[in-house]
Amino acid sequence: MSDDFLASEIEPLEQQLDATYETFQHEHEHEAELAEAVEEVTAPEGLPPVYYKAAIAVLLVLLLLITALWLGVI
Repeated sequence: MSDDFLASEIEPLEQQLDATYETFQHEHEHEAELAEAVEEVTAPEGLPPVYYKAAIAVLLVLLLLITALWLGVI
């Protein structure tokens, strides 16, 4: 009888725990989807930042080359 009593007490608690965990998991997935959507909406359009950095580096090299030519260093 003791085992039946424990089973009758534990089973509903286990079901509640499973339901709560499932709800938590769905909420976490929903939050992740929302965060991804916000990131997509707020991301700047155009090229990725690495291309802008490469373009700035090339422009700086050209500027140094032109300055060196102008000063007669080269």
